[in-house]
Amino acid sequence: MNQNPLEKGPEQIPTKEEVLEVMARFLGNPILTRELPDNKGLYLLEAQVSGKEPGEVIEYQYMRKGAFPDQNREVETSICAYYYQDGVPISEETIVVYRSGEWKDVREISEPGSKIEIKQTNIALTQLREAFDKKDIKLLRTMIDYIQEQIQKGDNMKCPPMTDRELENLLATGEGDLYVGTGTSGQRIFIKNGELWMPFTEGRDAELGKHYHLNFEYLFNIPKGEKLRVKF
Repeated sequence: MNQNPLEKGPEQIPTKEEVLEVMARFLGNPILTRELPDNKGLYLLEAQVSGKEPGEVIEYQYMRKGAFPDQNREVETSICAYYYQDGVPISEETIVVYRSGEWKDVREISEPGSKIEIKQTNIALTQLREAFDKKDIKLLRTMIDYIQEQIQKGDNMKCPPMTDRELENLLATGEGDLYVGTGTSGQRIFIKNGELWMPFTEGRDAELGKHYHLNFEYLFNIPKGEKLRVKF
């Protein structure tokens, strides 16, 4: 009987077949893009799949614990997911880790207060900072459109993207408003001094803006109840 690869595994380096079996639980039918072995066996394996949104690609990467010739170094054997939008890296997260011969789903072991360190980075903010620093209007367009799309996700009411003139002004001054939904005060993202934030409102505006606030929390990993403000 085959063991569930997310529950049990032998006390050894995972084989290529074991890694693919775990990846298949998330990717369905993973398409291999790269694999690298050393004298101990497989230490890196990458596979990709198209995301649900146009231009979205998800890359899953298996990396074995250790230091390797190409200067890759990992403190723990794991499989991570990297998210790309139109070729631009947006975010990454650890999916499973391999400990004491067992594959562990980090979503099941990362309880509140847990000391387990899980890599989860929002690259969107890093890319946004890079766009401003390098005065890269193309990258800025990609990131602003991506953020707007993610905040409006799940709602039929959508504001149009920033115009080219608005985007150029944002790049020149570092200030601008990104409208979502109907564009009321509770449904816009303010950009100023290297920060993005959404205001809390009251009454009908608060109810109308709730969906977008929740998406903002999710996109930027903001704990519930904290201010909707992030630095980039």
